[in-house]
Amino acid sequence: MEFTSVMNDFKEIITGFAKTFLRQEFSMAYESVNVLIDHNMVVIRVNDFLCPAEVMAGVDKKNAAMIEDMYARLFDKAKGPFVAQLNQMMFPQKVVSVQTGVNFETRVCLLTFILG
Repeated sequence: MEFTSVMNDFKEIITGFAKTFLRQEFSMAYESVNVLIDHNMVVIRVNDFLCPAEVMAGVDKKNAAMIEDMYARLFDKAKGPFVAQLNQMMFPQKVVSVQTGVNFETRVCLLTFILG
């Protein structure tokens, strides 16, 4: 029971970090942010990430690839402070890989942090 409580506390803290990070780096206040913590990864799901214009543009595969690439590059440039906070929380594990992805049908963005 105590382990579950600690994990829930971690989820709440990481959710708060994620919301602050997204607001500061992407100028958007995302209300629906969910966190999944596993023994070797942290997954952050941001609902309603894409705006309607991005969803419409994403119907075309070339546009979808361009939008996905843009968000991957933006996140890659800005992720340093967020990864540092995750590393502090998840010690002794640390982030060894980061993957991003967006889904144009569900408007969801997934941020996956692989721990090692």
